[in-house]
Amino acid sequence: MPVIDVAIGPLIQMAEAASLGMPFEVWKTRMGRHRSESTVQAFSNIYKEGGAKAFWRGTQAKMFESATKGAILMYAKEGINDSLLQAGWTPGIAGIAAGAGGGIAQVSVMGPATYLVTGAVNSPGMSTMERIRETYGRGGIAGFYPGGVAIAFRQATNWASRQGFTEVVRDKAKQALHGDANAKLSKWEEVGCGIVGGTLASWNHPFEVARIEAQSRGNAGLPTGNMVSVMSDIVKESGVGGLFRGIIPRIGLGIWQTLFMVTGAKMLKETLKEQGLLESTVIIRRVAYTEIDWIAYMEEVHGYVAGERNYENLKGGTGPLVYPAGFVYVYRALYWLVGGFERGTSALGIATAQKAFALVYTVNQLAVFVLMASCEIVPPWAYALTCLSKRVHSIFVLRMFNDGVAMALAYVSVALFQRKRWVSGSVAFSLGVSVKMNVLLMLPGLLVLLVGGTTFVTAAKAACAMVLTQVVLGYPFLATYPRQYLGRAFEFGRVFMHKWSVNFKFVPEDVFTSKEFAKYLLLSQLIALLAFAHCKWCRREGGFFFAFVRDFFTRALGGNRTGVESTFTPAHVALVMFESNFIGIVFARSLHYQFYSWYFHTLPLLLWSSPRLPVWGKVVILGAIEWCWNVYPSTATSSKILLGLHVGVLASLCAAPPASRVNRAPPSSKKTKKY
Repeated sequence: MPVIDVAIGPLIQMAEAASLGMPFEVWKTRMGRHRSESTVQAFSNIYKEGGAKAFWRGTQAKMFESATKGAILMYAKEGINDSLLQAGWTPGIAGIAAGAGGGIAQVSVMGPATYLVTGAVNSPGMSTMERIRETYGRGGIAGFYPGGVAIAFRQATNWASRQGFTEVVRDKAKQALHGDANAKLSKWEEVGCGIVGGTLASWNHPFEVARIEAQSRGNAGLPTGNMVSVMSDIVKESGVGGLFRGIIPRIGLGIWQTLFMVTGAKMLKETLKEQGLLESTVIIRRVAYTEIDWIAYMEEVHGYVAGERNYENLKGGTGPLVYPAGFVYVYRALYWLVGGFERGTSALGIATAQKAFALVYTVNQLAVFVLMASCEIVPPWAYALTCLSKRVHSIFVLRMFNDGVAMALAYVSVALFQRKRWVSGSVAFSLGVSVKMNVLLMLPGLLVLLVGGTTFVTAAKAACAMVLTQVVLGYPFLATYPRQYLGRAFEFGRVFMHKWSVNFKFVPEDVFTSKEFAKYLLLSQLIALLAFAHCKWCRREGGFFFAFVRDFFTRALGGNRTGVESTFTPAHVALVMFESNFIGIVFARSLHYQFYSWYFHTLPLLLWSSPRLPVWGKVVILGAIEWCWNVYPSTATSSKILLGLHVGVLASLCAAPPASRVNRAPPSSKKTKKY
């Protein structure tokens, strides 16, 4: 069961859903619930309700479902299939068994996700987060699994049929087209087999109609009944034909999913295997490794393993250790993984570490997709833009910088903050800071959220959680050489070398390294932060000066525990923290190449939050920024262009309206505007 299945599964499944998978799902779901509508009427009614965007209704839940079930399906079915083929099973029978196993394994995440998508299609007046709160309050975790048996039957038969039928059709095609059971099919022949297999796999559509009916009843607060009773009710109401309502979009969905998750997965893995890349990533095996900081990291950790606790004595080939304790523990784990210093700095050890960072990259992408889906601002197709950066792939997978680990933790913390998990989010945030302090660029925005969106007690707990996390992680150093640890790990006065600057290469070196230049940039950053806090982040409260601050102290001193938490939508939380981070990027004295990872994944959300920018303009800006970061070494021209793009994006953010908030009405009556 290679790790590659876990890596490619979410990406393939999300691509399937974000393209035609979601429209087929919405179309099919409507017909399964509104069984009196014809195929054309259902399509027309969906369009009338919200235009083309209505076909992607429920995307937030669908993206989370796709990311998780894609990994589960690929890992389970491919592992089972490989094991059975090695045991001598025929491809068709092995495919049926593997598909059934993978389909059943998916049910853990598919139950809640399909429940939320069904609710979004049939009862579109409630946001995903509102539906989650309402359902949990009504029935707990079990409330998300109405029609669970129907889902299990559907998933087991779905993937058993898609995988099994496709394998059978492939075998027949080899004999019919090439006269050899071992012949290799062309890509178009493989696609044709997938189309036939996906079509035949739609025989189990009655289970899907029963699932839709049961979940629709659950969304309406009605008794769901078991699968047999639900199917019986459908037959009584609409006849046997009612069990096959929506079969046309279901066939389309079955073909589309088969082409991605069966045919496409097989073709992709075969291509990787032919090139010797199956057990790793394409980037690791095809791009030559260039040493930058990895050996220095191992040298610094080697000193820690040897018992050294004085930060001034922990050094590597590139200089002293300048990162907090979290960095030490992360790379200490990698030190153990690669087998120590000698083996860790060999070609084999470096390749092992790169595979570990490929997993870090996957976690980072999943966290980004989840938080972007919660915002409901970025269109699904634009998620793919976060996977296309050559420089970011190098930072994460090839060079193994600590920036990637820090940002993955930062994005996890943002996702937690979106769900009002202020204390656990603060712990994740502080863990990111402990790996690299650039995460602190988000801190001004986080403090505004804590002060304005929580009670005084919650804000105090979150602040204590951040501080205590640092104390616990740094204790071995604080208990022995506290001054040396604090001076090295939290050094704010470092001056980076001018030759590595990506954003201010056009500034003369003597000016670049001067204290005056640093002071002007810091002052500009503070002004920009205060302007955004007053004009955007706290506009609803009457501005940061002075209504926002006065309101917090009034609540704190008066013991008011109500806060304003209910008005913070996931989009508002993410945008406040990302805008705070981006302001720090714009006014940073020096951006080195690995610093691109500090904000690359936030750019789609920032750009799509500016309605005045056309879509083509957003894509052009992303491409231009990527070009600037790939100019090596950077030039005065590339730096000027990058700074101009940064300032332009900042101006568009300043002009953009704040993210919508929800009203402080009870969950049953309030409605959320989608962004």
